[in-house]
Amino acid sequence: MARRGIRRTPELEEAVRREAAARRADAAAKGAFAYARSLRVREVDQLAGGGTAAARLLGLDTSTVSHIHRKLAAPGRDQQPPSGRFLGPRGAEHYELYEHADGAVHASAVPRLAGLASSAPEHTEDAEDTVRRAVLEWSERLVPVLVARAAEDLPHHRVETTGLWAHRDRPWQWATPERLLVPAAEDSRYGVLECVTLPEPLGAAWGTPAAPELPEDIRARALWTADTLGAGFALVVALGAGWDYRAVHVEHDPAQAAALREAVTAAKPLASVSGGAHDAAPAGEPERGKE
Repeated sequence: MARRGIRRTPELEEAVRREAAARRADAAAKGAFAYARSLRVREVDQLAGGGTAAARLLGLDTSTVSHIHRKLAAPGRDQQPPSGRFLGPRGAEHYELYEHADGAVHASAVPRLAGLASSAPEHTEDAEDTVRRAVLEWSERLVPVLVARAAEDLPHHRVETTGLWAHRDRPWQWATPERLLVPAAEDSRYGVLECVTLPEPLGAAWGTPAAPELPEDIRARALWTADTLGAGFALVVALGAGWDYRAVHVEHDPAQAAALREAVTAAKPLASVSGGAHDAAPAGEPERGKE
């Protein structure tokens, strides 16, 4: 019997189910990815409120709950990309850091602000919600498959779950890579991994399997993410219709990254965010409240 004060909501049960599935999938995807990938901040907060009783109710042992909180609190100690500052787990921009989001530019908003056409397929207004939900669900479920495939070609990197990052000197520049590529050899560099899934075969903008290319909006997003963390490159892996695969290496180019930042900031003047202590920002750049 559940103790009083513990809310066994459908959302929490679904979160725990996703967490267990993600743990199994991420273990198969060759990396230190356990436990926290699919749990959102608010859902884990519900676990925190119930403590041991909530863990028992949901079939989780106390050590698992503790591990979830540790994974959500900070990345691995070896996740130290050159210019990145860790802000929180995936989804933090929508939850505990939401009040700061208006003063930041996340990688997902970069193509629109830079005036680049979206390469995502258009859905008609009368498309059934069930179809849209199915596309979203299977896009998420296929990410570990793409991670596993990418890891096969990355012998000199560890492919690790990560979260939301800001640039250390430009705190308004945000990105959430799908995975962080941590160097495992002396001559390796940090990289970021981005995954794209589409319900239909990849179009002409993706090139061919022998000569893969990237749509401009996907390239801009990958470049912004690499630039945010100071990574040497981004690897974009894409799967269309469950069989059409591409893997494209995007080298970090400082000149291209600077031009992209200029285009984005011209479209969205970045105002200072009020409230709390502030990080120092270079002259002419805004300050953003610490998380």
